Amino acid sequence: MPLGFITQKILNNYSVGLVTVMLEKNIFRKYRFNSKYNIIGDFDFFIKISRKYKFGCIQSPLGSYRVHESNLSGKRIDLHIKELKDWLAINKKKLNNLSFNTNSINKHLIKLRLKYYLKYLGV
Repeated sequence: MPLGFITQKILNNYSVGLVTVMLEKNIFRKYRFNSKYNIIGDFDFFIKISRKYKFGCIQSPLGSYRVHESNLSGKRIDLHIKELKDWLAINKKKLNNLSFNTNSINKHLIKLRLKYYLKYLGV
């Protein structure tokens, strides 16, 4: 994970492990997870704070994430796609005006759609 202001890095490849994040309490007083998102709430939150605060990183495993068939993001790929499309529609213009490139999110959406279609075709 890169250091400093990493908004573009998060847009390119979201790899923030929520279970391993430490933040100052005042950040949570100022910013909240958007309750309308079930799957991408952490992504939205970290994009917001990454524009205002520098990130640091420890290159050691601090937690683990288990992927299994009961994960909401795996069970509800359709919801993941919808939330990300909605998020992009709301934020794309603002991010582009701030010189951030959102093309990688479109690529991610294509991958999610493919995964969704393959899952429901039984492939």
